[in-house]
Amino acid sequence: MVERPRRRVVWLTSTDTAPAAPAGPGPNVGLSYIDVLFGLATGRAFLMALGDVSQLRSEEWSHFLVVLVLIACSWIGYHLNRTRSNPGRAEFTLAALPPLVQIGIDVALVALYYRMASRLRADHTIHTELRLMIAVFVLYAVWDILDLKVSRDRQATAVRVFVDAVWVGLLFEVARISWAAPWTEQRVVLVDVVLVALLVVYRYVPAGVLALLPGRHSR
Repeated sequence: MVERPRRRVVWLTSTDTAPAAPAGPGPNVGLSYIDVLFGLATGRAFLMALGDVSQLRSEEWSHFLVVLVLIACSWIGYHLNRTRSNPGRAEFTLAALPPLVQIGIDVALVALYYRMASRLRADHTIHTELRLMIAVFVLYAVWDILDLKVSRDRQATAVRVFVDAVWVGLLFEVARISWAAPWTEQRVVLVDVVLVALLVVYRYVPAGVLALLPGRHSR
């Protein structure tokens, strides 16, 4: 039997190193943390509203609806804004200051939502609800102003800042009209319906304004 020569395997090495894989996205410490806070605010709303459903008044149901719509729309808007802005790494540097401040605003916003949820059964005159809603939209405006520093589409961000300012004015007008009239259960429900409508329409207006601007269709 003829013995076959064994093959000799030689591992070739090269001094040329393969190109490094592109670095992945930087750490985003605010994403999952803010999502948890949104969940806490939503849970608080359900706990306050459904703890004793048999004694829930009509205006308390309408407050519950306002809080749910506000939190849901804000959560969607939060992720859309983060996707559009593509914020840099969470670093404590001057260059990363706007994204860091935005994270702080996100936390403050969810704290306001939690506060609104906690007052579902206490705010039968809607004064506090309107004040908190105005504060929410003021923070929206500040968030979008900061976003001008990091956004890849400054025109779209500027439109959102403009819409924020308009909605703050609308909420002030709703508050002025509402506070001048005596409170009834029907009036509270009506104001809550107006607030829900403003919250939903607010999410569609920026895209509608952008569609009317010349040159946007080609982008």
